[in-house]
Amino acid sequence: AAAAPPRPVPRGIAAAAPPRRNLHGRRYRTFYDAPWNAGGVYETLATAYPRAKFVLTVRTPLAWWSDLEEALSCSSTSARDAFCRGFGVAWDAPMAEDAQGWTDVFARLSRGGAETPLRRDYPASVSDEERGIRDARARRFVAAYEARNDAVEAFFEKRGESHRLLVLRGLDEPNTSPKTTWTSLCNFLEAWSACPASRPLPGVLLVRERRAAAAQRRTDGTELDCASPAAKRIQIVGDRGAAAGGSGSSGGAVAPPPAKRISHIRAYKERVKQHLETPRNASTTPPKPPGPRKPMSRSQRLALKRAYAASNVPTWHAECAPRRPRGVLYNRIPKSGSASIMSWMSGQLNLTAYHRFGKNVTDVTWWSPHIPKHRWLAEDDLANYVASLSEYGRRGRFVTQRHVYHPDGVERAHADGVALVNLVRDPIDRCVSRYNYEAFYKKRLPPVDFDACLDGGRCDFKHWHVSTGEQHRYQDYPVPSRKASAKEWKKFQRLSYNQSMALLRDECHDYMTRWFCGHGPECRDDSDPGRALEKAKHNVRHAYAHVGVLEDLVNTAQMFRILLPDFFEGDPDRTPDEADFPAHHTEKSAVMVHAAASGAKTKSAPLAPHNLDLLYAINKRDVELYYYILGMHQRRVRLCLRTNGEVRGARDHGDEGDVPDWATKDVTALLRVKDRPE
Repeated sequence: AAAAPPRPVPRGIAAAAPPRRNLHGRRYRTFYDAPWNAGGVYETLATAYPRAKFVLTVRTPLAWWSDLEEALSCSSTSARDAFCRGFGVAWDAPMAEDAQGWTDVFARLSRGGAETPLRRDYPASVSDEERGIRDARARRFVAAYEARNDAVEAFFEKRGESHRLLVLRGLDEPNTSPKTTWTSLCNFLEAWSACPASRPLPGVLLVRERRAAAAQRRTDGTELDCASPAAKRIQIVGDRGAAAGGSGSSGGAVAPPPAKRISHIRAYKERVKQHLETPRNASTTPPKPPGPRKPMSRSQRLALKRAYAASNVPTWHAECAPRRPRGVLYNRIPKSGSASIMSWMSGQLNLTAYHRFGKNVTDVTWWSPHIPKHRWLAEDDLANYVASLSEYGRRGRFVTQRHVYHPDGVERAHADGVALVNLVRDPIDRCVSRYNYEAFYKKRLPPVDFDACLDGGRCDFKHWHVSTGEQHRYQDYPVPSRKASAKEWKKFQRLSYNQSMALLRDECHDYMTRWFCGHGPECRDDSDPGRALEKAKHNVRHAYAHVGVLEDLVNTAQMFRILLPDFFEGDPDRTPDEADFPAHHTEKSAVMVHAAASGAKTKSAPLAPHNLDLLYAINKRDVELYYYILGMHQRRVRLCLRTNGEVRGARDHGDEGDVPDWATKDVTALLRVKDRPE
């Protein structure tokens, strides 16, 4: 879509982002031609919208002037004057006093040096005075044309943003390859999935036909007849000329906006909103437990063996004392291994019921609330959520999960208490995992390397702010059926792309800090971000039974067994190992398995050093919080499991009861134990 009708003169600058601060900007995403290529509009757009991209098409000066002269000569005087005002050049001016021929001037002005002019001889009916006027006019317009192109390139180069401008030269030349041009444009706009690489360039055939007709007229010694159909196709009508002059002076008026119409996108959003907010009962179906255990070799079993068996775990320290809550809430952080740990939790419920309580089926209900995907809750919504947990507790013991920021006061939702648990991941790995999920699994983003998205400007992480970019609600738009129309699929792809990109930018900016901080305004205060970090540390330390780490999933599960034995102890004679987490080491779906088998790209290549530095810079608080949680986890593991949480090679600690001397030290000495050397 464009804000003005296309014009026959060569294209100017196109901004591939909506200037939302004007009327047309609220309707369109892409702009080209007048009035967007007039004056310094591109400078205003580039400054106001740092994610916008610009395309500049450049023709050889003489070919450009030949077409433009014919178009302006056959246009009305008002339209021609309006165009000249927008271009900043007078149509009629005193003849230049220099005696140099205009051919030599053109050769000096052109970037490629001397070139053969398209018009060397005028018809015999043109007087010498008229020839001089035309020569001077050509010099003025060509000089302005090249100065304009140079100014555009210099503007972006001076700002250090040359990556936002694509210059396409000589599109109307016979040797220009459409495939090469489309590839450059698609790579620049990151539109790989819809790149028309084999399609001819639009308008090029018409330009070449006009060039051939002009050459024939020069041979015949005639000029273009302005009353002919060919002239009517290229002349500039009054309203278009006014649109071009509207940005450069007060002489023209911008064409009125199109009539208001019903938006299909708005109607689709309303249907999605109604679908998400339809009240439904909560599900009590637990996640699918892991399948049969994969046999392990003797060396693997020795590598995973712990110093103490689960039945002999010491309980002499307060941090190792088991909790007896009414329920367990896992407010899981996205892309942090929650599918793996929830599958293990689900399997442990029945094992605990059998081994600990002598029951064949557990009496613990796994509640998965069917609610809109709000991650941040307003005060009333938070109170309703805590009330729903109270109702779960009234019905019996329960385990529930949800993507939600830390809910203050939820541990007091029942008289017996509600225990909170969580699992974290290295912030940089979690950000990359979100990108891989959206680009290669869900395919809601172009499936290219993360570096290409960051360097191309589409993943614009530098200009994100929590006050405007945080996604309080995540709408996972329902995928249309295979029989849906192309229009339905196009709407879904457009909305899903916007949502996925907003979610990616949100989750790659100190997301974990805001997650553990909670719902308060101090958690989103750009002026004092240290407050959010301190509150997050306080909540991790005091509100959670345990926060594990994905990189040490085995010991995380062991800590859940020790601290919440009524839910997750399982078989007391067997400790968790890697075989309990098959989802942690397998592909997400059959589609991904097939893609990997066929050699297709299934994840991004490793990030370049400068992009790694960028992610670390915008996640400084998350990195600090992660290592704070990792230190707490390792400390608890040393206290409660009498190991440092890391197995370095196959080492047999002996039979049960044959304990190494470091495992019998007192607490003070134990806390000073460092990791064993390699």
